[in-house]
Amino acid sequence: MAVALTAVQGGGHVGTVALGWLSDRVSRKGVVQASLILSSVATLWLDYQGAFLPMLLVNLLLYGMVTRSRMTLTQAIRRRPPPCWTSHLPSPPTWACGP
Repeated sequence: MAVALTAVQGGGHVGTVALGWLSDRVSRKGVVQASLILSSVATLWLDYQGAFLPMLLVNLLLYGMVTRSRMTLTQAIRRRPPPCWTSHLPSPPTWACGP
């Protein structure tokens, strides 16, 4: 059990860095979509996975990579701040920026 959880966590650490780097160089939206598709593939693969332990660990690494990286990828997609945040308004900025 500990090896399985370590594989998922290790994949999560690698995936967050690797997919974050990839999303900086290509389309963020495309990387998130690929992550979602690979997540569904890894989940289905886990469902049909037999008792062969090395392939289970590979699956858990892939599963951790694509599922754990989605949080940081979706945070990077957020909109740019409104122009009123970047002006000389008092800090902290509010959502209701008037004229």
